Amino acid sequence: MEEIFTLLETFSIPSEAYIVQGKLEAEGIDTALRDNHIVEANPLYSTAVGGVKLYVRTEQIEKAQQVYSSISAVSLGENGEPLQCPNCSGRKVTMMTSVKDDSSKLGFVVTLLLGALPFIKYRYRCNDCGFEFKADQ
Repeated sequence: MEEIFTLLETFSIPSEAYIVQGKLEAEGIDTALRDNHIVEANPLYSTAVGGVKLYVRTEQIEKAQQVYSSISAVSLGENGEPLQCPNCSGRKVTMMTSVKDDSSKLGFVVTLLLGALPFIKYRYRCNDCGFEFKADQ
């Protein structure tokens, strides 16, 4: 049995998927989202479910890939310039949050227990090589 829809891309943030979906639909491409409501309800589930999945009609996949490739998929630094991966010089960089080291974890837990909003360090991940880095590196 032939699939009616084909996966175009996955996103960790629903709003990114909605932007791309809107652009594709404006170009006359039929789309469908999957797992967007789960991730909206609890963003921490994004990794568990594999992110928000954007599907397009199989017969429209080539046109959808062309439209999607025309959308800028780069993160911008504080000065408005596109960020570049320090490892491979790639420009496909996406922002993510990080609570990796022990001091960050401790600070996160303490601020939550005190009823305050924790400070989260933002990191970036290169989609080409998978390298994670801070913007000030």
